[in-house]
Amino acid sequence: ARPFYAAFYAIDSTTVEHLGALGVLSARLGRMGEADSIGVRLVDDARPYTFGAPRLWAARIAAVKGDRAAAAAFIHQALREGFTRLYQLHADQDFETMRDFPAFREILRPRSTPAR
Repeated sequence: ARPFYAAFYAIDSTTVEHLGALGVLSARLGRMGEADSIGVRLVDDARPYTFGAPRLWAARIAAVKGDRAAAAAFIHQALREGFTRLYQLHADQDFETMRDFPAFREILRPRSTPAR
């Protein structure tokens, strides 16, 4: 999969998903320097209207690397930036190492809906 995402990124380097997937795959392959470099680029991405996507990809990279505290912090940042699809995190394999982590479980905890 990595060569495909590298090719996608070469064609369009503005798509957060291409860079994020490269970072996750790099972490899975043990290429930590590359994963860290991509993670920094995602954290530093200040473009408007990304709705937390760069930080969510940074969270995936951190989770795959085993840095659960950083992953949870990046998820919180993504939420503050407009990420709203928490239901996606339940099935995301990149967060598998986070399932028993209290900070991640708190993020996924159901919230009550305000009365109308």
